[in-house]
Amino acid sequence: MSNQQPDGTSEPTTPLPPAPPSFRPGSAPLPQPPNPDYPPTSEFPAAPTEHYRVQSYEPPPDYGPPQAYEPPPGYGPPPGYAQPSYQQPPPPPRRSKIPMVLLVLAITLLLCGGVATAGVLFVRNVTDRAKEALPELPQLPSAAPQIPDLPTELPSLPGNVPDVTGRKITVTYEVKGTGQASQILYTEKLGAPPKRLQDVNLPWKITTEMDTPALVSVVAMRVGTSEGTIECRALVDGAEVKQRTSSPSNVATATCTHFAIE
Repeated sequence: MSNQQPDGTSEPTTPLPPAPPSFRPGSAPLPQPPNPDYPPTSEFPAAPTEHYRVQSYEPPPDYGPPQAYEPPPGYGPPPGYAQPSYQQPPPPPRRSKIPMVLLVLAITLLLCGGVATAGVLFVRNVTDRAKEALPELPQLPSAAPQIPDLPTELPSLPGNVPDVTGRKITVTYEVKGTGQASQILYTEKLGAPPKRLQDVNLPWKITTEMDTPALVSVVAMRVGTSEGTIECRALVDGAEVKQRTSSPSNVATATCTHFAIE
């Protein structure tokens, strides 16, 4: 815009600022999908489309590998120039291994000697400590004790026994205990020597008949390296008349004696 003067000249005026754009919200058209018949407008699409195909690169047919460089004809090293020669340095002199071997042997001998000496001292120390800690063990018997002989003379009947008519009685002897009975001595008839048995497996039992008056007697002995008990029992006509049990011992004895008068 210009301002016309009376003399026909015009002077410039300051242009007016641009007016704000006029628009109506909601009247803009919705975006439409692109036409598939036209290529995309983007210079570098995110992914190849059917209009842009990645083609594999192949060199032209008349292109070959580069040739190795060769100097032009007539070019060579200047006269009097030759390739310098390099000689391999001589190997270093071999050092003798004898001092090292001797040193290893000396160290080995010292270690072996020290280990052997330490072992001997350790064994002696342990032995001395064991002797001091353990009390002196009692002397164990090398053999079983001597078995004493049982008496062969049994007590006689009292002298004031009334004169009675004898009868038959059934006498049963029983012996029980630990292991074996070293000796068993029992009577079968008054006035006759007693019967003796040795090394009898227990329990043991025998039944016999006697005439009254009679001496019913059985003696059992057990001898062993360990403590044990032994028991005797006498029965007349099925009724127990005597029973004895010894106390635990290496040499145990039990005696059962009964006078059957009637």
